[in-house]
Amino acid sequence: MMKQNLNSETPVVILAGGKGSRIVEYTKAIPKPLIRVNRVPILIRIIDHYKSYGFKDFIIATGYLDNVIKNYFIKKFKKYKNTYHYNGSNIKLIFTGQETMTGGRLLRLKKYLNKKKYFCLTYGDGVSDINLNKLIQFHLLHNKCATVTSVRPPARFGYLNIKKNLVIEFGEKRNIDARGLMEVFLF
Repeated sequence: MMKQNLNSETPVVILAGGKGSRIVEYTKAIPKPLIRVNRVPILIRIIDHYKSYGFKDFIIATGYLDNVIKNYFIKKFKKYKNTYHYNGSNIKLIFTGQETMTGGRLLRLKKYLNKKKYFCLTYGDGVSDINLNKLIQFHLLHNKCATVTSVRPPARFGYLNIKKNLVIEFGEKRNIDARGLMEVFLF
């Protein structure tokens, strides 16, 4: 069993700065991490999942619609200095740029992570049911600089095999064609 204190000392970075362009009908006015699932924003569901494993320090890397995320936290949580407090956890909102990509956002958080031995990272829509204790055990056992989890989403469409403008084969959805989506990172 993983020591609870390692989790409580390990910060969780949540990347919440992207535009959510695949669901632009929702994300014009609200950032993707604040979209509600059963009346609870995705971002809070992610935080709650990590909290259930003893994590308590969160860094949210904002960008697109940064002001909407900040206003949400201002309305919902108490703030002391530059940290919001939510059910025993500490949450920092750090603006990492409007157009910054994943690696750039992480680089802009370097000063918040320098003194930490490990940190977790996930996307602002990275809802999962992964056992985080087992993930950390796996990471420590393999002694690598990073561990990445992924899921293979179910295929959404049937397929066509076309040669010389002729359909030579068609069939139902095949999961083997679907690429894995990255979910949770551990450094």
